[in-house]
Amino acid sequence: MDLIEKRRRLGFTFYILAFLLFAAILILLIFTREAWIDESWFAAYAIHFLRTGEIADLNMARFTNVLPHNYFFYFYALLQAPFYYLFGETLIVGRMITVFAAFIGLWAMYQNYRQYLKLESAIALFSTFVVAFTYYYVYPATQIRPDLIAVVFVLTGMVFLKRWIDRQGPLWLILTHMMFILAILLHLQAGFAWVGLWFFLLFNTLKIEDRLKTVGTSLPVYIFIGLLFFFNEHFGANLHHYYETFFGSGNMAGHKGGMIMSMVKKFHEGEFLKLGIRLGMLTLFVINFLYYIYLRKLKVFLNDAFFLVAGASFGSWLLTTTQINDYHAVWLTMPFMLMAYNMFQKNKFFSFTNALFFVLLIAATFAYTFKTVKTYPLKTQTSQIHRLNDKYGLGEKKVFIDRDLMWFYGFGRNATYRLYDAKAMPDFLLLRKEVHKKKPFREFENKKYRLVDETSKFLLYEKDE
Repeated sequence: MDLIEKRRRLGFTFYILAFLLFAAILILLIFTREAWIDESWFAAYAIHFLRTGEIADLNMARFTNVLPHNYFFYFYALLQAPFYYLFGETLIVGRMITVFAAFIGLWAMYQNYRQYLKLESAIALFSTFVVAFTYYYVYPATQIRPDLIAVVFVLTGMVFLKRWIDRQGPLWLILTHMMFILAILLHLQAGFAWVGLWFFLLFNTLKIEDRLKTVGTSLPVYIFIGLLFFFNEHFGANLHHYYETFFGSGNMAGHKGGMIMSMVKKFHEGEFLKLGIRLGMLTLFVINFLYYIYLRKLKVFLNDAFFLVAGASFGSWLLTTTQINDYHAVWLTMPFMLMAYNMFQKNKFFSFTNALFFVLLIAATFAYTFKTVKTYPLKTQTSQIHRLNDKYGLGEKKVFIDRDLMWFYGFGRNATYRLYDAKAMPDFLLLRKEVHKKKPFREFENKKYRLVDETSKFLLYEKDE
């Protein structure tokens, strides 16, 4: 066996092990981590749709009317529904949908590396795993959330776009638009990537006739979507919420002002370490984008579709996210891909700096996995709830719970959630200890309840007659 064949086999073995390790981390987290708050929100609409044929509130969502969380469309509920129908309305099934998308994301990232950045197969595969193992990819990949799935739709749309660029037919452009639109229907932040796409489509050529042809090919897709909004009250109402959220309050799930305003706030509050981390990340991204322009000799960078969509995705993080460790940061996937590309170029500064940065992000993944499995085990949460249910017959009583516990009550009407039905005067209050031990439950502060049981995870109060 010659040296080249040995290296090939060694590389193949390495990538198989990397894939198995990646899969093991995702599976470990989805099966062992306790239910988290937002997961019930997103599953509730899909489960209610299966039960009633309507996409509406399920007695536990953030709002009391029929509209869901105001910057999400209904597409995520429709996407989940078949899986719950086929495999059961369980927490694990909901998480498996996102994990499945994460694996498709591996393929899409690899294709983007090969098609746009022209990396050799081995380096493209290595770079894909470098990005996939970061905390920012693993964290949202193991939750019932639409963020990562939307990113995967964008990455897949980029694969289709390259085929259109290579003149394989207008169908690929139509498919590209569909992928980006589906991404927007999953999460508002995809709109930034969509703007990057249109910058490329309109300005990659100076010929007016080519621009008109591109617009003409794209138009049927948008006519269809426009009719969908016009004739469907739910989609139309959500379009209004899109506008109100971004151009009105500018507040996406508490991330008002984005990363820029977050840095200003940290400065005024004297939190200089957190400010320095944010400034460091921002600086690293900016210089990597500039170096990429230099490497690719992009005199007119509007000709580079990958650069434009990656830059727009970075803009979505910059303008809509205030936390550096939040699930919204999954939109840094394409900027991370660009950084990994720079890491393999002939520049010692970027090779060392970017490698160190990725080592820290991957270390954060393993630290997060270890801490989550140790501190928030699903088995402990489940066993304690079952014990309390059996002892006090909670399944037959009206129980006020934190929204993440709806899974254990089948999203039934006997369980109430504080922002929805605080006036119901439930028989019991089942509260998470880490939240309520130091912070009293304000919704029932004028009611008389007595503590009747306590576990390592929960406090159980009964109405004092």
